This record gives sequence, structure tokens and C-alpha cells, in this order.
Amino acid sequence: SQALGLEFDENAFNATLVEVKARTLQSAKPSENEVVSNSCLERLKQTIPPTDDTAKYNYCRSVKDGYVFPKVDSVVQAVVRGGEVVSEARVGERVGLVVDRTCLYHAAGGQAADRGLLEGEGWTMDCDTLLSCGEYLVHFGTVRGMGEVRVASGCPVRVWVDTGRRLAHMRSHTATHCLNAELHRMFVATHQTGSSVTEDHLTFDFATYGQNLNKEHVMELERKVQEVIKSRLPVRRTTVSSNELTLMDNVTLLPGETYPSEGIHLIQIESDHFVSKEACCGTHVLNTEDIQDFCVSSVKSQGSGVKSLMAVTGATVQQVRQDGQAVLRDVAALREDISTVASDNNTKVTRSYQLQ
Repeated sequence: SQALGLEFDENAFNATLVEVKARTLQSAKPSENEVVSNSCLERLKQTIPPTDDTAKYNYCRSVKDGYVFPKVDSVVQAVVRGGEVVSEARVGERVGLVVDRTCLYHAAGGQAADRGLLEGEGWTMDCDTLLSCGEYLVHFGTVRGMGEVRVASGCPVRVWVDTGRRLAHMRSHTATHCLNAELHRMFVATHQTGSSVTEDHLTFDFATYGQNLNKEHVMELERKVQEVIKSRLPVRRTTVSSNELTLMDNVTLLPGETYPSEGIHLIQIESDHFVSKEACCGTHVLNTEDIQDFCVSSVKSQGSGVKSLMAVTGATVQQVRQDGQAVLRDVAALREDISTVASDNNTKVTRSYQLQ
């Protein structure tokens, strides 16, 4: 700020920082209405069957970048409020609904949960939080409607997924698999230590041995993933057993992960020049071209040879690149200002010595 001649109010900055930290801590605390007690879970086990969420994989590709996510006709099985099962919910109340079938994906495998809409007779609920409790999925939101509407067990309901958010997750998750495959081609010894897929970006944590990741590696990774996108490769999901999985070649598994004996989802992307096979429960695009674009936005060191790479996909890439160019221009302008200030100071010092 001094180099640019800008004013900086340190007290105001510190006060704002304290306020932001307080808001962050508050938002991190789960609401009392977004929990399920042990007694509630036991009651669910005794009275209703597990939630069937297999419809989360039921979608099709209509045209390039265009996907159809069918609604699911379902029935309310239980209403949860304050961590316990209650008889009904009224308009304006924030509750959790357990339904017999859903098309929403709960947080798992590093992928964030879906959001969606539940629509009944005379009422709707925007599901902004999806909680996995054992074999049950609890859809949390505020009941909206008119008059004396009641939502109770047995009420018919339709479930719709937020398609924009889901498709963003699918793009980033498939891009994560492409990135992981290219990392294994680039480095002799590397393994994934963690990953996160959200609506805004993906984060991939990995360790390398014997080689350090540098700028050239990052640029090459970005270019290689973009090539996979342009190659328009089909993305296939199959279900295999653990025995079948161990007999396959070139399958990427998470170190330390325990896989079930049956029902393992395998995501495969293959061509003559590219192979990606990963056991994964997430949702993915059906063709790599639907990722649209890929850009690495940052790389951070986590210590002990572990790097954390953040990237974006889809339309977000263009904005990130524009922001990056803006930052470069600002840095160049700052360097020029600093150079000017330094030059002026040197001139003043020289004149001072001359006067002496």
C-alpha cells in the first residue's frame, strides 16, 4: 500500500478480520435441526427400509453438454426435527425428510452432496443439506406452501436434483480422474492422498517420490487433461466384485481404503493413448468433452512431498484465466511503481551527496 501511495487502516482491517472469523466459526457449526440422534436412527431402522438412492446414477446425455436428470416419484417415510422423529411438519418449519427413493447424491468419495427440490401436494422444500445416516438419507430444508399444509409419513413427493450443481460436480470429478491418470504417467511413484469435488472447483492432494513437481510439470498436466477432453472419450461405469477388481490391470485404488466384496463401481476412460480405471462411487460425465475445459488455478505444498492442486472446469475456466491475466497486469504495474519509487530515491540520494 505504501508503494502505491494507498491508505491502509490497520485497526479497521483487524476488526473486519475478527468479524469474518466469527462468521466462519458460526457457519461451521451444524444446526440443531440438521442432526439425527441415535434414538432416531434406531427408530428408523425398526420402522422403515433403507433409502434407495440408486436413481442418482440414472441420467443420460441428450446432446453435447446437455444432460437429462429424471425426477423420482417417492413417498415420505419419516419427518425429523431437532434430531428426533416427529409426526408432521408445517409450512415454515425446517425439518429433515426421509423418503423411500431419491435421486440426490450424498457427500462421499470427496464429492459434495447434491441439492434439490422436493415437491408434494401443496408444498415444496428446497433441499440444501443432505445427511447420510447409516442406510438412510435425510433431506433438510424449509417447508414452503400455502395454508394449513401438513407433511407427514405417507405423503407422495417428487424429488428433483439441482442439475447445474450436479453437472458441475460431474465435470470436476471426471477431470480429477483424468488428472490422476496423467500424474501416474508423468511420475514413476505417486499416489493420491485426498481429493475434494465441489460446485466451484476440484482439489487433488498427492505425493510424489524421487521427483519434485515444478511449473513445467503443472503446465504439461493441464495440457494433457485438455487433450483428453478434446479426444471425446466415453466414460463408462461398471459394477464389479473385489475379486474381479484385483484381477484387472491398471486399476487405481486409494491406499488404505477398504472396499466391499460386491457392488464396487468402476469408472473407466480408455483410448489407445490414455487409460483411467478407478474404483469410485461418484457421479461422472458420460463423455470427456462434457468437461469442456480444464485449468489449474493453484498448487500448494502440504509438506513431506505432498502437493495440493486446485483446478476448475467448464465455463469457470474462462473467468479464472481472465482473473489470472488481471493479476499479472496488477503485478507488472506494482513492479513498475516500485521501480519508479526506487529510482526516485536513488536520484535523491545522489543529489544529496552532490550537494555535500
